[in-house]
Amino acid sequence: MFVDRDMERGKWNMANILVTFYSTFGHIHAMANAVAEGARLDGKCTVKCLRIPDISGYDLPPQLLSSQEECVEQNCEQDLFNTKDRLSKYDRARRAMEVVPTVSLMDLRWADAVIWGFPGYYGMMPSQVKLFLDMAGNACRDGILEGKPTGVFTSAGSIHTGHESTILTSIVPLLHFGMIFVGTPYTENPEYLTDECWRISIRSFDTRRSGQFTVP
Repeated sequence: MFVDRDMERGKWNMANILVTFYSTFGHIHAMANAVAEGARLDGKCTVKCLRIPDISGYDLPPQLLSSQEECVEQNCEQDLFNTKDRLSKYDRARRAMEVVPTVSLMDLRWADAVIWGFPGYYGMMPSQVKLFLDMAGNACRDGILEGKPTGVFTSAGSIHTGHESTILTSIVPLLHFGMIFVGTPYTENPEYLTDECWRISIRSFDTRRSGQFTVP
């Protein structure tokens, strides 16, 4: 286990906590800052909050890259997803996150525990996060994440757009790295019995992005 607890004295040794996130419109960025702040509260953890970079410099099909911009240029009447507004929010979020360093394999090696944050796309982690994991083959080969606790927080555009499926499907690649998934169990999560719409479950916690058809 990443920390050694003296059960009689109730003391915890220092641990390195890595909060790493991918955020498109800033919601996950805000949640990552809150998670990092919570990890620092007792003053016994060293915490890093680092971002997973966006996809750039890849030879992607033009139709995948230009569809949103084309919809804005053509002034689409059936733009249900408010594309123009989304693009402006994306630009603002990008600028706000420029000051956040990007995560590396050295950070994964440094960490005693890793908390991942990312929005849900089609009920799964976004391609940017999957690409980062795909390119972290050395971490899998060398076992630098084996036995380390891990958790996930996420967001989605509505209460019906895959919060829990995003969390559940993210567990699979993390298990390949040998990580130990830690959720929010019932003893730490009294809200699970509520009949209101709380953004928390026994698996993790998440948020719904405000505004009609906004995207994380």
